[in-house]
Amino acid sequence: AALAALATARAVAKVARIGEMLHATSSHTVAVYPSYGAAEVFEVPFRNPYALEHCFRVEVLDEALARASASLGALPGGSNAASARELHLLTDASELRAHFAAGRLALPAEEQLFAAGQLLLLPAEAVSIPFKFQSWRAGR
Repeated sequence: AALAALATARAVAKVARIGEMLHATSSHTVAVYPSYGAAEVFEVPFRNPYALEHCFRVEVLDEALARASASLGALPGGSNAASARELHLLTDASELRAHFAAGRLALPAEEQLFAAGQLLLLPAEAVSIPFKFQSWRAGR
């Protein structure tokens, strides 16, 4: 009974530690200082932490925008604040090429980096994930 309890405790601790390690390697903070209406383009480095080929899904959750949508109501032009995407993934190949040519992206991104909203990486493969932030709200 004691060995079973010890094995269970080790398994729980192992899962928690792996989760902490993955979170530490997959979290990245970027400070963006945009002007009203100007687009800020940046890249976030990401490496497959697994020893196997793995498929990742990148999601953008803007919790501040969701909270602001309740207080702002409609934005100019009749759009709803909840539907305005200030931060999004750059997935359009022509837009990626234009930002690279203008010197806003340090590395040329693969044009087919995201297939059907997912990112397929080989073991320990590293990529730079391009994002664009653009706000039409004053005071941001």
